[in-house]
Amino acid sequence: MTKKNLKISPGEMELLNILWDIDGGTISQVHKEHTARGNQVSYATIQTRLNRLVGKGAAKRVGFPGQYRAMLNPEDVSDVAFERIEKLCGGSIAPLMSHLHAKRSFDKDEIAILEQIIAEYKKGGSR
Repeated sequence: MTKKNLKISPGEMELLNILWDIDGGTISQVHKEHTARGNQVSYATIQTRLNRLVGKGAAKRVGFPGQYRAMLNPEDVSDVAFERIEKLCGGSIAPLMSHLHAKRSFDKDEIAILEQIIAEYKKGGSR
């Protein structure tokens, strides 16, 4: 499966984030970290999701059985997500920001980052 056609479910995305954060790990390590982040799913579900990521080429088995490592960078996944969002929003960022604002609050750090992006854009900054 090419990166462009990659379909990562929200549950699989949670596991990719964990694999990136802990630089790979066993099913048990991933399950423990997943639980520590407030997610309650079974060991078997973690194993199934990791195996699905392997099948998609997003992760691979390494070392002894039950150990996994991400095969994608966060940028690879965000590029795919961006393309989907761009299609959904018709190329405009305003509907996306409006939807995000309606669904959740922005913290001070996020607002500062958004303000910095806008300021750079107004100065003629490029992507």
